[in-house]
Amino acid sequence: MNRSHRLAGAVCAAMLAAGCGRSSAPPESGTPAEHQLRVLNWEEYIDPALLERFTERTGVVVDYQTFTTQDELVGLVRSDPGRCDLVIVDESVIQTLIDLQLLRPVDTSRLAGLRHLDPPGATLPPDIDPAYAVPYHFGCTLLAYRKDRVTEPPAGWTALWDERHRGRIMMPVDFQEVFAVTLLSLGHPMNSGDPRELEEARERIVLQASLVREYADVTTIQEALNAGEAALGVLYNGDAARIAATNAAIGIVLPPEGVPLWVDCFCFPRDARNVEEALAFMDFLMEPDVAAQNAAYLHYATPNRAARALMPPALLEDPAVFPPAEVRARSGYYLKPDVARLRMYNSTAAEVRRLRGALGIGPGTTDP
Repeated sequence: MNRSHRLAGAVCAAMLAAGCGRSSAPPESGTPAEHQLRVLNWEEYIDPALLERFTERTGVVVDYQTFTTQDELVGLVRSDPGRCDLVIVDESVIQTLIDLQLLRPVDTSRLAGLRHLDPPGATLPPDIDPAYAVPYHFGCTLLAYRKDRVTEPPAGWTALWDERHRGRIMMPVDFQEVFAVTLLSLGHPMNSGDPRELEEARERIVLQASLVREYADVTTIQEALNAGEAALGVLYNGDAARIAATNAAIGIVLPPEGVPLWVDCFCFPRDARNVEEALAFMDFLMEPDVAAQNAAYLHYATPNRAARALMPPALLEDPAVFPPAEVRARSGYYLKPDVARLRMYNSTAAEVRRLRGALGIGPGTTDP
């Protein structure tokens, strides 16, 4: 899945990336609107075979549109709340969308598949209103590495500051994520608002800037690791598990300091037109065999307990997919940043860009 996960302000991403892309597969020509379903989702975040299966069963053609960052998603929904019938978003922006009056409640009484899911309290953060969000998949951010480029498995997040990996470290483009892993590496809470802890993290991020090959989206990080051009990369657990399954040189570390957690949810845009089709699609994806197939394809954890009974034991027992309780106890979900933290993220991104520019290391530059 190509995700650049957090909503930390468009400035951070824009300063270190060339931009965000969006691809769209238009519905078949002449398809009546009532037989269409317009879905907005992360790239590569569903088994494509399931889209075909849903259409074969229902006759509903899925117009599957994608986004690459949460900033892009919010911009798309805000510019046209009726462009899609169903969106898949992570918990960090749901309240923002509600505050902007861009979401409508989900009529959960119409969803028979909810009986297969864990209770909302087990998968949704306490500040998310379950009336607006139905869990799709959940996961975490962790560390992937090349076994042939690293002399020993990284012990945790601190490996991202190891001089031996200069020019071979891949970091997220989103500075809320950069701050989260940096704060965890220092033994601080990932959502810390303590000015002293944030300043300590800022200094550590600036110190790391000359070691980083690129601040990039998930696809670019995966490609660099797969090609052996990078030694370490910050990735989402499902993406790391998928490339490790096909490339024996890829290793995965679940940092013991704790990891950022997230949950992606189905939400209805305010002006969704094909609500019946959207409900049918959600129910379809919650069928145990369908949810099991999707989770196995994506290598992400599913909140569907009935589906878990059908999944391969190796996947269920993989700590990179289902983190153990002791790691989850030191982990947390992202909190919506206040203005002061947004300014810190943006100013640090600007400082990193200036430093890398002075050293001749711009976005996309591989020379340290």
